[in-house]
Formats: sequence, structure tokens, C-alpha cells
Amino acid sequence: MKNPSILVLTMVFIQIFASDGHAEVIDRFDFNEAAGTSFSGWTNSGTNGANWANFTGSDSNSHATDGAGILAIDGGLNLNRYINHNTNALNSGIAEFSFRIDSMDMSDTAAAAAAGTEHLFGFSGFALRSGGSPIHQFRITLTGDRIAPELRLQARNNSSGQVDTLHDFNASSFTGGLTTRVSINFDEAVDNMQVYYQLGSSSEVLGLVGTYGASSIDQLQYISQQTSGDQGDLMLGNDFVRVDYVQFLAVPEPSCLLTTMIGLSLCGWRRRSR
Repeated sequence: MKNPSILVLTMVFIQIFASDGHAEVIDRFDFNEAAGTSFSGWTNSGTNGANWANFTGSDSNSHATDGAGILAIDGGLNLNRYINHNTNALNSGIAEFSFRIDSMDMSDTAAAAAAGTEHLFGFSGFALRSGGSPIHQFRITLTGDRIAPELRLQARNNSSGQVDTLHDFNASSFTGGLTTRVSINFDEAVDNMQVYYQLGSSSEVLGLVGTYGASSIDQLQYISQQTSGDQGDLMLGNDFVRVDYVQFLAVPEPSCLLTTMIGLSLCGWRRRSR
């Protein structure tokens, strides 16, 4: 090639657009364990083998693998559930957390809410924590509207209580998959968090830009919660949630690579032009 700088720049863009291959897997759970394995037995972690622990509530086996790579969370549960996974802490660069819900049905709870005298609603999802405190929740919520309860993908800031709806399903169930991806750049002071979502095979959508609100991530948390103790269970009867995977990554910043490689290519171009 007559101009090696063109080759270098080409390599730059290949590296940038293939950046997933350079991400460090901090934790990855595909729930490939034998059927009936509950939280304490999930060991297929990316780099550290610490299990999920501190399960609250009873009947942890209602949150168990199905033997086919799915975490099956079934109806008839008691109220609030929290279970934590201590992960290798990230406090610099870019962190990326993602999870995929294969399908979800809260039709029985929605029907009970519509027929009842109380607002019956709750949510299921994941939270990012720092120093033992929940910072942000990313969850699918059954709204408290008795007339027409419906599922919504939401992000909740635990410090301010601010809840943002990213997507409204306009239904009490869905299939085909929902992937939620959270990207946090700890090297930025504000507006360092972007939340994306993807329905099935559709294109990914940017749902929220905001501030993470803490200086690190050291714990992942599964959450399912009933918003009021006198409103019944979070899920009833045949209600269910099916989780496909949970992943936590450290992602290199492509801008640093771009700056370095362009600088090298310009040096090469200057040498050839002399």
C-alpha cells in the first residue's frame, strides 16, 4: 500500500467497531446450571466465582434455573425479594451492565388489580449498588392503574426517587425478548449514564441519558417488590418472569485508541512527506 497511514486508519476503525471483542467480562450469568438450581448455586461467572447471596423472603426455589439456560421466576411468591452478587468493583473507565428478559406475564396480577379495591402492582428487575447501597434500578413494572394495569420498562434513581419510563408495553405480558443495557462512564462527572433497550430483534433504542450518582459499582442485585404490603403478592397464579442472561463488563474507551492511532498515522504521513 502506497500510504501506510490509510492502513493504520482502517485498522483504527476496525478496532473501534469491534470494541466488544476487547471488553473485559467481569460477570456473565447464562443460567446453564441443572434445572432447579436456585441463587446460591449460580456459578457460571465471567471472572469471579462468588455466588448470589443474602436472599430475602421465603421459597428461593421459585427463582431457579429451568435446565435450558433460563432463570424461571414463578407466581405465587411472597412480597419483596432482594438477592445480591458481590462483583469485582469498577470505579473508572466505562462499565456496562445488561440483562435480557426472555418473556414476562403478569396477567393474573393485572386481573386481580382490575377487580380489586386496591392498587395492586409491583416490579421485577435488577439494580446496581455501590458500598452496599442501591443506586439505580432497572425494572419492568406493572402499573398501579386498576382499570388497565400494564407493564412498563423503567429506570429508578434511588437517591432522588425519580422514575423514568423507557417503554410502555401497553399489555400485561410480552414475549420475544427485551434487552436492557446500561453504559456508565466513571470518568465523566455528570450525564455519565446511558440506558438502552431492545425489543426482540429490533434496533436498539436510547431510552435515557442521566447521571449514575455514585463513584463505583461493586454489587449487582436482583429485585422483585410489591409496592405496598397490603396489596397482595407481586405475582399471582400463572404469572412468571423468564431471564435469559445477566452481564457486567469493563469496556475500553474507543476515543483513546482513536487519538493514539491517528497520532501514529499522522507521524507516519509526515515522515513520508519530507
